[in-house]
Amino acid sequence: MEHLIGENWHALSVEETLELFESDEIEGLSPLNIKHREEYFGLNEIKQKIKRRN
Repeated sequence: MEHLIGENWHALSVEETLELFESDEIEGLSPLNIKHREEYFGLNEIKQKIKRRN
């Protein structure tokens, strides 16, 4: 996504950010958009590493 917004991503306005992420300020992401993102990026979860004993 950085290639779309360049190095000054932190300077985007709220409106620009919402447009970039195809989101709505009140409703958030549409169910279809969520499904597409899950298919592309996977679920929004952190996988824990299993610690091994020495």
